[in-house]
Amino acid sequence: MGPRLQHRPGEIFGLVGFLRDHGEAVEYHLLTLGLKLEQLGTDALSWRDLWVIITRAPAGSAIHRSVDPEAAAWASGEINAWLFAAAVDLLAHGNWQRQGKRNARKPEPVPRPGEKSKGAVFGADPIPVSEFDAWWESAA
Repeated sequence: MGPRLQHRPGEIFGLVGFLRDHGEAVEYHLLTLGLKLEQLGTDALSWRDLWVIITRAPAGSAIHRSVDPEAAAWASGEINAWLFAAAVDLLAHGNWQRQGKRNARKPEPVPRPGEKSKGAVFGADPIPVSEFDAWWESAA
């Protein structure tokens, strides 16, 4: 289902408000259709055309992501990767608990999309200013 326009008196007034709130997403969606917002009000892109394009934008489109990012994530399948990773983590953790070995390594969680890897951490503890100054001077 496409994004919902807030009810405002008059379709054009409602579209203007929608463009104010979600203009970049609408422009992007129009570009994917070979249209430009500058064409609005011409035979190439009437106000009615824009209304139909916005109200019928497919789930996962830029317009849909702008209006309701959470629903768009579910519709685009983006959330599936998180759910699969959670399921794998739960299975691995359950198997780890049931193996009965006290010194067995706890399983590492599956990396999630968009998460930064937990690499080496530098500078976990603060150092005195005098040590920093000495280090800074030695680097110059």
